[in-house]
Amino acid sequence: SGDLSTLAPHAVAALPGVLVVGTSNGPFRSTDGGATWTVSPGESGTPVYSLHRAADGALYAGTDVGVRRSDDGGLTWGPPGAGLPVEPRYVEIGEAADGTLVTQAAGGYYFSADRGATWQPASHPFPGAVGGFTLDAAGTLYA
Repeated sequence: SGDLSTLAPHAVAALPGVLVVGTSNGPFRSTDGGATWTVSPGESGTPVYSLHRAADGALYAGTDVGVRRSDDGGLTWGPPGAGLPVEPRYVEIGEAADGTLVTQAAGGYYFSADRGATWQPASHPFPGAVGGFTLDAAGTLYA
């Protein structure tokens, strides 16, 4: 178990019966409304900067090694998808109405249409760093 007050929480996601917090020392889970927390097995020391709960129930984590997916409420995490550049951290993850994922990396945006297994760069690169983004219902990216 862990004391979240010393772990610099970066993000939080609520799923049915589970809270997940991304911290500087990995993703932590609580199944008792936040009374106790446990780091996901094998994930201690893996910083999580952002979390996104997808419409299909999957949970995505922006880490310093890429975007990773959990299909069991943050208990286990798959490897990062292919096609993302090496980046110190992935700070934001979004989702279009059709399930396409987007993340910001290396000054550009990357899209995944296969639940994060592979990523493709945006066809129109953005000049310089962007502080955030949003997607509208049609999937148009605004940065």
